Amino acid sequence: MIAKLQNISFDSLPTRLVVHCSPYISMFTINVMRRVLDEIAPDCEIVHSTSGNSIAETEDALIFRKADIIFDAHPHISHSRVSQHIASEVPVMICRKSHPRLNGSLTPEQAAEESHIFVDSESASLLSNRLSVNALMQVDRKCRFISPSMLSIISMVESSDMVGFITERFYQKMKDSFDIQRLSIDVTLPSQPVYMIYNKAALNNQFFSTLVRKMSDIFMQEFKNNALR
Repeated sequence: MIAKLQNISFDSLPTRLVVHCSPYISMFTINVMRRVLDEIAPDCEIVHSTSGNSIAETEDALIFRKADIIFDAHPHISHSRVSQHIASEVPVMICRKSHPRLNGSLTPEQAAEESHIFVDSESASLLSNRLSVNALMQVDRKCRFISPSMLSIISMVESSDMVGFITERFYQKMKDSFDIQRLSIDVTLPSQPVYMIYNKAALNNQFFSTLVRKMSDIFMQEFKNNALR
């Protein structure tokens, strides 16, 4: 029944769109939606919803039409959905500027002695990346703090001797506002994909199809620009 309802094509422009994603991902995705809506539906309201790091709750948001579009690090693969890769977030390891043992770099030996902060997530790709970092650095990192929020992670780093990963994008925005320094590591760290996810049936709506196409064009252009840097 839900699938049948989603196949209805509306002629009028919507007055409200619900976007489901983490606060961090919203920083670089919802503004793209706003830019497109300014062009095709300037009176449309954007509502941002979030459910922490629960994959099940995110799945329900699409199944039961609690959200029109989802942005997530988890692709939510299904025959009834589109999961489009729109960005790749590069990880950066940080510590506080006045860290008593670290200054600008981190060796595997130092990593083994320090306490680490992990991102709390049910995403298989994030968990796989965590194991990949351990394998690349050849160390089983000691975890002292876990959080789904990069703002919480960066706040904990500047007030303790713990080290943690945030994204390059977030680091560039926050490096002058927090007491943190970037640590160079002699390994190439795996990047984290970000996906735009929506129901295939929603593409029967001409407005939604146009919205997704224009957003995809912007994301792909930004993706290419970042790859060339």
